[in-house]
Amino acid sequence: MAQVAACPTGRSEPMDWFPHRNPILALLFAFTGVIFFPRFALIALLASIAVLCLLARATILGFVSLDPVKEALDQLIAMKYRGRRDGSPVTFRELAMAGFPPLKIVAANISMQELTVFSAETTPAVAVSEAVCASIAIPCVFKPRLIEGNWFMDGGLVSNLPAWTFDDERSVDRDALTAAIEIGVNANKERKPGWTIGSMLGTMIFGAGLLNKRGVERLTAERLTVNVGLLDFDVGRKRASEIISETEAYCEGSLIARMIELPRIINDKCESVSRRCHGLISASYAAAGLEEPEFVTRIAIAIPVAPRYRTVRLEFSSGYTDLSDERITLPLERSLIGRSWNEDETLFASKSDPAVWNESLAAPQDRWLRKLIWKDLNWVLCVPLKIDEQTRVVVTLDCDRELVFDDDTQQELLNALEDLYCRSSNS
Repeated sequence: MAQVAACPTGRSEPMDWFPHRNPILALLFAFTGVIFFPRFALIALLASIAVLCLLARATILGFVSLDPVKEALDQLIAMKYRGRRDGSPVTFRELAMAGFPPLKIVAANISMQELTVFSAETTPAVAVSEAVCASIAIPCVFKPRLIEGNWFMDGGLVSNLPAWTFDDERSVDRDALTAAIEIGVNANKERKPGWTIGSMLGTMIFGAGLLNKRGVERLTAERLTVNVGLLDFDVGRKRASEIISETEAYCEGSLIARMIELPRIINDKCESVSRRCHGLISASYAAAGLEEPEFVTRIAIAIPVAPRYRTVRLEFSSGYTDLSDERITLPLERSLIGRSWNEDETLFASKSDPAVWNESLAAPQDRWLRKLIWKDLNWVLCVPLKIDEQTRVVVTLDCDRELVFDDDTQQELLNALEDLYCRSSNS
């Protein structure tokens, strides 16, 4: 019978000199065993090492096969492609030849120690279902996938948000829109101090989204937060279906509003303000008794480009269609718009004042930007506006004709234009 000692709480517990309660005594017992029973100790040590190695190997190779997932995907894709579930797995080549939108899937090639992009151009004969399974093979959870002699794991190991895979399409079509869907941790979910294997894997797979989105123009990023962890595989079919339906509805509504409806509204506003500015300038000519020349006015809203905020892009505009500087990106430190932003002051610059005009884009690295600037540009008015506590923009109005008014009339016109900007931004 084991000895017990009384505790202040009235409970009975094993005495503290037991080895499992005292690590020093446990080491002493182990050392004694090695001295008096060396063979048994050596056998126990080797057996422990063998078991640990087997467990480590099994953990690295994963515990769950994705074959059932592949079979289900084959049937779903076949229904979409040929209207029935049977037949051979659908390949990337077959999808492309059938006119489906381009599909690109990223996975980590652990055999070649590199990233692989599955697509109709790079892997035409690979089954789409196989590429999907390779891309979701989370290390230590799912078994790697063998495709064309190479082993693959989750693409999040190398690129968790591969918006860059469509760089070629964007370089050809600058009007192309990009939507990036990120998965985030639910802010309402209780976070425990420290870290876990799940948090480590989540950071590895989802933690580098910022790197994958850098330099992507016309990108709309949507961060989804769901109350499901990376390793929560027991949520049930009903709850999983609900999460998918809710997420799909939210993305469709949010993305359409932010990518299509909001830009259209802002561009229409730019068009309205541009016409009113044109009318103010025309009225100034009439008031001054001067003959009104033909002139073109353009207006744009310049937005700093996150996350570094070293450049500014003319994201919304009116009058820029078919001109080379539509949606141009300019450096904050070496442009007139950037100067207005940095100083948070209205700036008027004209070709008639070369001291100010020639300071813009004067560095050697701005050579290509200078080629894109509107050749007929004569003056520009930049007005910084604060949209909210986190958002500042610069509204620009430019023209291809020099203002020929006297100083007082010109200043009065510029004040009226600035006031129109401010009133329009608040309406």
